[in-house]
Amino acid sequence: MKIDFLQVGFHKCGTSFINTNIYDIHPEIHCVHANENLELERLLLMKFILQDGLEYNSARFEKAFNVIGANLLSEQAHAINGLNFGPLLFMYRRRFDRKVIIERIRNFFGEVKVITCIRNQSTWLTGHYSHYLKSGGLLAFDDFLESFFHNPYLYKHEINWLPSVALLHELFGKDRVLVCLYEELNDAPQRFTDKITGFLETQPLAVNPEKVNPSMTRFGMFLKRMSNHLVRYDEGESDYAFKRDLYEANPSYLARAKQKFIYSFYKNATIRLSQKGGELFGGNIKIKLKASQLKKIKMEYGKDNMELSKLLDIDLGKYGYY
Repeated sequence: MKIDFLQVGFHKCGTSFINTNIYDIHPEIHCVHANENLELERLLLMKFILQDGLEYNSARFEKAFNVIGANLLSEQAHAINGLNFGPLLFMYRRRFDRKVIIERIRNFFGEVKVITCIRNQSTWLTGHYSHYLKSGGLLAFDDFLESFFHNPYLYKHEINWLPSVALLHELFGKDRVLVCLYEELNDAPQRFTDKITGFLETQPLAVNPEKVNPSMTRFGMFLKRMSNHLVRYDEGESDYAFKRDLYEANPSYLARAKQKFIYSFYKNATIRLSQKGGELFGGNIKIKLKASQLKKIKMEYGKDNMELSKLLDIDLGKYGYY
């Protein structure tokens, strides 16, 4: 089964824009989004990423992947088939070394092209905080950052881009890996798009420059956090905590009704109201990190960001990579 490219990488780095404005509308590109297919997503997570060396069976996985993929991938000769699944790089159990997963990707998918996106850590954190609030989070921004840097199960190590990019270059070859900068997307969406279509050797595409899935303003974040408190009673850190509040082995009728109300109406309605309210009453002011927080980011990622800048031959400093 022909897979021409993989789109991998962490959320809040521009992948929503790429999916909506490039892959989903380009006439030559047929990209399967694994997170939109429960069966494929479960297979990739449980039988490919999360299995250790003794559990992983490449022949069994290939058979299952081909069965599922036969109904999802295009068999047309001119089609460029892609698979988009960020966790291929970033979701692994703590006992895993990233190299194990990337080697597994290389061995199974062969000489495919790989596209990944990165973003400077300070704006990624504000974007992720917006995502956290949209998902039901309660923590104030300062508390959220403290939790982020001190909780080993969160993403602190995963937004250090150097190890993954270096391994992709090593195992796939630098000419088969495209590293896209979120900051370039913001500055010049058309040039960003041309870089991807050129890398995939397909025809150029006139892109819609409108932002996709933008972060909320500072006031919008405040409104969303307050609205989350109305349906939550715990102070947990989980960004998927709506489910934590409602989950029971045998949920009552009231609990099921509350869950349906939250997911079918309340969550999306409060996101829209918070975004509109933030724009109307708070202007377009985004949340910013304090000097002490920026210093912590520099201490955590600064050295590796300098190495990454050399590896990519790009001055990442001008894009805020401390």
